[in-house]
Amino acid sequence: MSSENEPLSKKPEDSDFQQQRLKAWQPLLTPKWVIGTFILICVVFIPIGVAIVVASGGVEEVTVRYDHLTAGAVLNPTYPDSPYPASCAPYLYKRAANNSKGEHDPGCKGDANSCFIDGLDYWEDYTGRDAPTVVQACSIPINITLEHDMDGPVYFYYKLTNYYQNHRRYVKSRSDTQLASDSGGGDTSTCDPLETDSQGRTYYPCGLIAGSFFIDRFSATLQRAGAAGPTPLGNWSVSTPNWQKDGIAWSSDKSDKFKLNRASYEDDVNFNHNGLLGVRLPPVNDEDFIVWMRTAGLPTFKKLYRKIDTSLKKGDVVTVYALNYYPVEAFDGSKSIVLSTTSWMGGKNSFLGWAYIVVGIICFVLAAAFAIKHLVSPRPLGDMSYFNWPGSAAGSTGRGH
Repeated sequence: MSSENEPLSKKPEDSDFQQQRLKAWQPLLTPKWVIGTFILICVVFIPIGVAIVVASGGVEEVTVRYDHLTAGAVLNPTYPDSPYPASCAPYLYKRAANNSKGEHDPGCKGDANSCFIDGLDYWEDYTGRDAPTVVQACSIPINITLEHDMDGPVYFYYKLTNYYQNHRRYVKSRSDTQLASDSGGGDTSTCDPLETDSQGRTYYPCGLIAGSFFIDRFSATLQRAGAAGPTPLGNWSVSTPNWQKDGIAWSSDKSDKFKLNRASYEDDVNFNHNGLLGVRLPPVNDEDFIVWMRTAGLPTFKKLYRKIDTSLKKGDVVTVYALNYYPVEAFDGSKSIVLSTTSWMGGKNSFLGWAYIVVGIICFVLAAAFAIKHLVSPRPLGDMSYFNWPGSAAGSTGRGH
């Protein structure tokens, strides 16, 4: 038995791992293996790249910019508290005590406690009002004449440029515990600088991502050659078979990450439900809101708005009615609408395909260069003369002085 004062041995255990005796394989990169590997990468990558480019080329996509079609978001002298174009006075309604349809109140100045902006605010009964008449009263018609057939389903996106949703402070300004809570509770300390308002009420939902929710709304009609008149595709507030809102968000987000108790959302006076533009935000389980909350990684991005579950034909005229209120002038951004089909690779994006092709071509060039070098001046494998130091005796094993 060893004494307690006996120093511990620093010798590692006699194991394969600690003695570095584990079996290992080190490839011997001979010219044939290197050239063969490059050729294999070339043979695999170029066909994959061509397939992706062909698939992307088969996607039909139409993009129309619309933010410049009005003067943009300016103060309306009639309603100084409402930052909307002067040519399009907002429709304000006084909120009824039972949260149902209110009467028109021209004197309402946009007070969040008593009024809401019809056509923009998400309210419990917004599908019950005469939404098509009211919403389109302040909208901009955008006519899109299709130059190619678009097999359904056709996806309707809105696109923003120069908008950095990947900014560190912006991405962190949210509360996942609040969004996943049925009562609207949870830790909101991460929502800074949009956690509470001047009255001490907690924003629900809180944070910069939620507060900057994209408030532009869209409706659309379809005019087909030979038809008596335009056919409504859908209104922003109503999901129809040809204007589907259900299913635009990830199913995992809807089932796990965004939950709502409507009583807490609508009636609790401790919550402020307005965004940065003074517009009442949608419920946290609304799919338009869920899509916005999944931030983009690049400054130019598009987000799915609706799915048109029908095929569109060449010559069809799709008229989109846009509520052009979301301001982008301050950061030199732009807003567009996008109609697009998809392929097995998704939307129209040939960058990945060309990346595969370029890598394949580079590998082919390297393989050809190495093959020529090996044929012209081959290097015998295991020739120790290549290990001689300059100035050393011939036949040296490579040990320098």
